[in-house]
Amino acid sequence: MRTLSEIREAHPDWNVNPTPRMGSLVNCADCGKRVEFGRTYTSLEAFTDGGAFGLPVCGECYTKELHRRGERNG
Repeated sequence: MRTLSEIREAHPDWNVNPTPRMGSLVNCADCGKRVEFGRTYTSLEAFTDGGAFGLPVCGECYTKELHRRGERNG
């Protein structure tokens, strides 16, 4: 599990705001690709610091997270 603070520390130029406006551009919390917020998915692996909310990720990274989750669950 990665947290918002860890991602911001490693990539201070990324916008990984968990509550932006729907049309705003954010960075994928995994790969950093700029994506319109309304086209992002909720991460299964990157969360706000309290762990309550998943951060935005692009479709490609979300698919990778699903595959990793499937591999762990068998």
